[in-house]
Amino acid sequence: MKVKISHSMEVDEITKKISNLTKDTVVPLQKLADLLNSVSIILEHDGDEAVQYSYQSIDRIRKNLAEIDEILADTQGLMGGYIKSILDPQPHDIQPPTPPSMPSETQEESKMYWDNTTRSLKNKPVTDQGQQ
Repeated sequence: MKVKISHSMEVDEITKKISNLTKDTVVPLQKLADLLNSVSIILEHDGDEAVQYSYQSIDRIRKNLAEIDEILADTQGLMGGYIKSILDPQPHDIQPPTPPSMPSETQEESKMYWDNTTRSLKNKPVTDQGQQ
């Protein structure tokens, strides 16, 4: 199981940390490229006899690439946070847009109501004083 951890560091150390995380992926990537090249050569020379070994090697390569991708995703996340917080900070008090207000009822609409029994709009009954 993998967990994410965080720790505090000085702002001027962040780019060095990002650089180190990036460098940490270079050697494993080169080794995986070498292994993939070897698989290709072995398949070319040994044919069917090399298929099972090549299959297992490619599986191992793909799993290692997934681990490297996780490191690069974390690194990119650090860079995104650095950009938002340090390089291009935006105000945090941005208010979401307010929904448009509902139009007020016209005089005709205020004289109508929904009748659940007939499932239709009906005119409101007028009271004795001529009010609704």
